[in-house]
Amino acid sequence: MFGFGFSAIGIEYAIKAQIGLGPWDILNQGLASRLHLSYGLASILISMFIVSVILIGKVKVGWGTILNITVTSLLIDLIARFNVIPYAQNFQQGIVMSLISMIFTAFGSYYYLSCQLGFGPRDGLMCLLVTKLKISISFARIGSEGIAFLIGWLIGGPAGLGSLIFVIGSGPIMKWVFDAYNFKVQSISN
Repeated sequence: MFGFGFSAIGIEYAIKAQIGLGPWDILNQGLASRLHLSYGLASILISMFIVSVILIGKVKVGWGTILNITVTSLLIDLIARFNVIPYAQNFQQGIVMSLISMIFTAFGSYYYLSCQLGFGPRDGLMCLLVTKLKISISFARIGSEGIAFLIGWLIGGPAGLGSLIFVIGSGPIMKWVFDAYNFKVQSISN
């Protein structure tokens, strides 16, 4: 639960930074707006689609997967409802909040993945790319975030400079966190 809370806080920071959402948030928000859904429900639907993709790739799905989909999405809606994180008041605050977002998200991923209960959808996609293409976490994350960014933007999700910062920065930050704890995504058995 600790990791899911960190991830939810990270996502809310990206939303409140107001300089462009993170790539998956662009996709979630675009789908939510297009289908008149809550952000959390759109996130659940996209997550279920990604789970079907990672199952085909034989990535471990378990309780961590289910909890990631439900708990993180519900926590995002809860944090938004209680307006816990303030909106950025200027561009500089937005940049700082975007960086905070990536750090919270990276630690959130580490905390829940280290429990070995299965990958969440987005991290499962990253692992699939790492293991099948033999690329680093940084490049796998940049690739998956780039695809989410493009699709989200095409369906009307709000993108901005912060979105591009997230596409480029989230992979290296996640790699840094994982390396700091000597954690390898390949250590989670398939």
